Amino acid sequence: CVTLYDPRADAGAHVLPETSRKLYAAQTRAAEAILTVLEERGEERVPLLLGEVGTGKSATSLVAAVAHVRKIRCGRPGGKVLVFCPPHLLDSWRNEVKAVFPEADFRVLSSVSSVDEVAAADPNRLLVAVLSREAAKLGHRLEGISSACPRCGEHPEEDAGEIARVVEERT
Repeated sequence: CVTLYDPRADAGAHVLPETSRKLYAAQTRAAEAILTVLEERGEERVPLLLGEVGTGKSATSLVAAVAHVRKIRCGRPGGKVLVFCPPHLLDSWRNEVKAVFPEADFRVLSSVSSVDEVAAADPNRLLVAVLSREAAKLGHRLEGISSACPRCGEHPEEDAGEIARVVEERT
């Protein structure tokens, strides 16, 4: 294994955003390590942050995600972060976002219309959208609606807007 991040040599190598709740040193180093993996390996390697309950994984990953979005946006404020989590953690994420980035907008993606709200949100404001892994399982029929169904391979005859309306009524 090649060492990508050494906290003794690489501490401070990344610009982390200001937060309302200051990260502990270990959390800061973990956020920097996440950013290093994203920078060095891009999409071929996804960083994983593992730790015990209460060690600040949510805050650490949120800070890393916001730092990454701001780097992509060349330092401009705002941007959108998507969090994918178990359904029982939706409220925890809401609380975490409010504690770490109180100025951020927060949305739970629960329907097609909530996805539309995120898409139309002000790009100059930070927005954190949270998607339950269970809700994500229900939306595959809407993605790429003009192409073949991922389950059966058939092409839908119905209008995409009508399908979205029916699915939204059911959820």
